[in-house]
Amino acid sequence: MRIYNRFIVSLAAAFSLTNILLAFSGQDDLAVYFNANAIAYLIVALSHADLNPRAQTSVNILGALIFFGFIVTFALKLYEIAQM
Repeated sequence: MRIYNRFIVSLAAAFSLTNILLAFSGQDDLAVYFNANAIAYLIVALSHADLNPRAQTSVNILGALIFFGFIVTFALKLYEIAQM
Protein backbone atom coordinates (compact mmCIF):
# COMPACT_ATOMS: atom_id res chain seq x y z
CA MET A 1 0.00 0.00 0.00
CA ARG A 2 1.37 3.41 -0.95
CA ILE A 3 2.03 6.00 1.74
CA TYR A 4 -0.78 8.26 0.46
CA ASN A 5 -3.32 5.45 0.69
CA ARG A 6 -2.12 4.55 4.17
CA PHE A 7 -2.45 8.20 5.20
CA ILE A 8 -6.04 8.43 3.91
CA VAL A 9 -7.04 5.10 5.49
CA SER A 10 -5.48 6.16 8.79
CA LEU A 11 -7.39 9.45 8.71
CA ALA A 12 -10.67 7.70 7.91
CA ALA A 13 -10.17 5.18 10.71
CA ALA A 14 -9.18 7.84 13.25
CA PHE A 15 -12.11 10.12 12.37
CA SER A 16 -14.58 7.24 12.40
CA LEU A 17 -13.40 5.91 15.74
CA THR A 18 -13.38 9.40 17.26
CA ASN A 19 -16.87 10.26 16.06
CA ILE A 20 -18.33 6.89 17.08
CA LEU A 21 -16.88 7.19 20.58
CA LEU A 22 -18.17 10.75 20.96
CA ALA A 23 -21.63 9.78 19.68
CA PHE A 24 -21.89 6.81 22.06
CA SER A 25 -20.82 9.00 24.97
CA GLY A 26 -23.76 11.31 24.26
CA GLN A 27 -21.73 14.35 23.28
CA ASP A 28 -23.80 17.01 21.49
CA ASP A 29 -21.41 19.96 21.35
CA LEU A 30 -20.04 20.55 17.85
CA ALA A 31 -16.87 22.19 19.22
CA VAL A 32 -15.96 18.98 21.01
CA TYR A 33 -16.28 17.03 17.76
CA PHE A 34 -14.14 19.58 15.92
CA ASN A 35 -11.44 19.58 18.59
CA ALA A 36 -11.34 15.79 18.86
CA ASN A 37 -11.07 15.42 15.09
CA ALA A 38 -8.42 18.16 14.97
CA ILE A 39 -6.31 16.29 17.50
CA ALA A 40 -6.81 13.04 15.56
CA TYR A 41 -5.72 14.76 12.33
CA LEU A 42 -2.60 16.22 13.93
CA ILE A 43 -1.62 12.83 15.40
CA VAL A 44 -2.08 11.02 12.08
CA ALA A 45 -0.26 13.78 10.17
CA LEU A 46 2.69 13.60 12.54
CA SER A 47 2.87 9.83 12.25
CA HIS A 48 3.07 10.07 8.44
CA ALA A 49 6.03 12.42 8.16
CA ASP A 50 7.60 10.48 5.28
CA LEU A 51 5.44 12.00 2.54
CA ASN A 52 7.11 13.75 -0.37
CA PRO A 53 7.93 17.43 0.27
CA ARG A 54 5.05 18.84 -1.80
CA ALA A 55 2.46 16.66 -0.07
CA GLN A 56 4.05 17.33 3.32
CA THR A 57 3.74 21.08 2.72
CA SER A 58 0.03 20.69 2.01
CA VAL A 59 -0.46 18.54 5.10
CA ASN A 60 1.42 21.09 7.21
CA ILE A 61 -0.64 24.03 5.91
CA LEU A 62 -3.88 22.16 6.57
CA GLY A 63 -2.59 21.21 10.02
CA ALA A 64 -1.80 24.84 10.79
CA LEU A 65 -5.31 25.91 9.78
CA ILE A 66 -6.88 23.15 11.87
CA PHE A 67 -4.67 24.06 14.83
CA PHE A 68 -5.74 27.71 14.48
CA GLY A 69 -9.39 26.58 14.55
CA PHE A 70 -8.62 24.49 17.63
CA ILE A 71 -7.15 27.54 19.39
CA VAL A 72 -10.14 29.70 18.41
CA THR A 73 -12.69 27.20 19.74
CA PHE A 74 -10.65 26.79 22.91
CA ALA A 75 -10.53 30.58 23.40
CA LEU A 76 -14.27 30.86 22.84
CA LYS A 77 -14.94 28.18 25.47
CA LEU A 78 -12.64 29.98 27.92
CA TYR A 79 -14.49 33.23 27.25
CA GLU A 80 -17.82 31.47 27.80
CA ILE A 81 -16.62 30.06 31.11
CA ALA A 82 -15.28 33.44 32.20
CA GLN A 83 -18.67 35.08 31.56
CA MET A 84 -20.42 32.75 34.00
